[in-house]
Amino acid sequence: MFSIIPLFLGTSNRTMRFSLLILFSFATLYLTGQSKQYDKLSIQELLDSAERRHEVSDYTMVNELLKKVRSRLDSNSEPRTLYYYHKLLGSNLFEMRNIPGAQKEFHAALKISEKLNDSLNIALVNSELANTLTLQGAYRDALSYYEKALLYFPEKDSQYTNTLMNMSLTYKGLNQYDKALSVLFKGQPYYEGIGDYRSLGTLENNIGEIYRDNIKDLDQANVHYRKAIVANKKANSERGLAQNYHNLANMFLELEKTDSALHYAKLSMRIKEKMGDEGGMASANYILADVYFQQGNHSQAISNFKKSLSLSKKYGLMEGVYYNNIRLGEIYRQQGSLSQGESYLLEAKQIAEGSEDLQIIGESYRLLFQFYKDQGDFENALTYNEKLRIINDSLSELRATQNLDELRTQYESELAKSENQVLREKDKAQNAHIANQKKLIYLAVASIVALLLLAIWLINMLRQRNRALISEQEGKTELEVQHQKLKASELQLQKTTELQNKILSVLGHDLRNPLNNISTLLGTVSDSQLDQDDFTQILGYLKKETDVSQIILQEILAWARLQMDEDGKMLETVKADELLSDIIDIHNHSAREKQIGINIKGAEVEFCADKNQMRSVFSNLLFNAIKYSRKGGQICVDIEEADQQVIFKIIDNGKGINPDVLDNLNKRHRVISEKGTSGERGTGIGLRIVNDFVEAHGGTLQFKNNEDAGATVTVIIPLHQKGSNQTLQLQNQ
Repeated sequence: MFSIIPLFLGTSNRTMRFSLLILFSFATLYLTGQSKQYDKLSIQELLDSAERRHEVSDYTMVNELLKKVRSRLDSNSEPRTLYYYHKLLGSNLFEMRNIPGAQKEFHAALKISEKLNDSLNIALVNSELANTLTLQGAYRDALSYYEKALLYFPEKDSQYTNTLMNMSLTYKGLNQYDKALSVLFKGQPYYEGIGDYRSLGTLENNIGEIYRDNIKDLDQANVHYRKAIVANKKANSERGLAQNYHNLANMFLELEKTDSALHYAKLSMRIKEKMGDEGGMASANYILADVYFQQGNHSQAISNFKKSLSLSKKYGLMEGVYYNNIRLGEIYRQQGSLSQGESYLLEAKQIAEGSEDLQIIGESYRLLFQFYKDQGDFENALTYNEKLRIINDSLSELRATQNLDELRTQYESELAKSENQVLREKDKAQNAHIANQKKLIYLAVASIVALLLLAIWLINMLRQRNRALISEQEGKTELEVQHQKLKASELQLQKTTELQNKILSVLGHDLRNPLNNISTLLGTVSDSQLDQDDFTQILGYLKKETDVSQIILQEILAWARLQMDEDGKMLETVKADELLSDIIDIHNHSAREKQIGINIKGAEVEFCADKNQMRSVFSNLLFNAIKYSRKGGQICVDIEEADQQVIFKIIDNGKGINPDVLDNLNKRHRVISEKGTSGERGTGIGLRIVNDFVEAHGGTLQFKNNEDAGATVTVIIPLHQKGSNQTLQLQNQ
């Protein structure tokens, strides 16, 4: 009813203002009538009505009804009535994202159910408490409560399946994505079989989130989000739809389709506003801010991020507090407000360190490292760089030991069962033996106590002796640490200066000539009276020089990022034939202009590499092959697999390579680019980029002239990169 009120605000039309007054009057009378009607109901009838309103997501009315229940409760109220009141209030606060309030009510309900020895309700409340802990990021504590709940539920029961589905979110938080997907897919046939579309919608949404946020398969994520929308519409679940639209907005934001992202973000917010879900508005404001930021509307983005941060703090949503601080810190840093940016990033770091999530701790350290590095504060930058290295090592060890931990847990459980059986069988014999050994035990205990006292005295003596040595050593160690920090800062500054000079040198050398040519051609156009043919020809020259400048700039930037080692290699599984087919499509126009045919031969090979760097390598090499091929020539790309390596050979029948140039190429000396067979100009940086990217992958690059005509360039890349995680390559509101 009240959703139409904003349409009348600010109008000067008296009729519309009068209509608004009437609308408020009717609304007041309606609610007053409803309130009086509920006053006649008993406590149990009020609880039943509140539960029905909760099922249709009318959380505001649920609060009103529960206030009436609370006013009638006293010390003589039935324990079971008190249980249902606390549990229903906790569920309502949970749905409105008031997590601390929900936890308080669930704990009260748990105490009552334990006194009643009601196993079903004990299980239900344990499951609800686990859900609140999952939202707060306390995943290991959440698993403990889920496991307690599963002890009371029968298998293949709806409550048992629901608990497993919620556990999937906890596995997701612990980065155990295979386990999360496994339990989710088990629940699909069960919910479809009983027609529980609300639960099915939640399940499909969670599958989509794992594919989008963790596995990065946006096509699969979209499929499951759409299935979730269908299920939630059948169940008339407004909360489920709001969540689906929110996640679709996230997906389109990752695809840089900001108009679609904005559409779904606003749909989600409208539903949450209608429901009165103030806690849920934290995530709605966050995704809206993200969209506005990507559209370049930074003032609106800051406003929505601050609203989201305020609501996240109010309702104890620590994940929301963390990410809003991160985004605000980044925006203020980009705007040059360094003190504001630093304060938000430091607050995010404190939240991250208080959680169990190593990934967000590492992310906060990485952002602070980059922040201090950009400001030239190398001491703080080195501190967070070292912390980041420790976190990354811990993550690697965690992934390596997860399977081992599971096997060890299973083994210890089986071993304990066997040991208990043996102990039970020997119990009678041991009781008789213990009676005979008591005197020996007392004597042994007395001896142990005496030895302990002697050991304590000796330890105290050693401590007093070592304190002075330790104090002296600590002083020396601190001086050495400060010295090493200073040396590291000086080395970092030197490397940064050298890299800056190197990049400026490359820019000055390679961009000067094409820009001078463009300037000269523009001067010709402005100073001369040209006919149409001359004008068209000059435009062609301008486009050619501009294209060359663009290629130069793109390749220099790619090479500079590698030199700075800011991002490292983004490893994934690359299909060699598909990669080369894509690159050939890009250069087809140039090849057709010279009537050059390009063929790919060889096996279908998959190898581990940074796809963008490999694209740059083969794009440069194919560009050179076309450049130095004669009209009507042929280029052949061979792909082979041998000795755990993939071997690429790009063979042309063009004019070949000058022997002096060939020698310089194979010795990795700088080579001045020569013109192509049709006068094409090179960038002068392409082969250097090719060499650096190939070496970054542990590969080799070879050049040779063919016996008959043309040249052959051979690129050899290992199938597997050292330290790569193949499992993840074949594969967080």
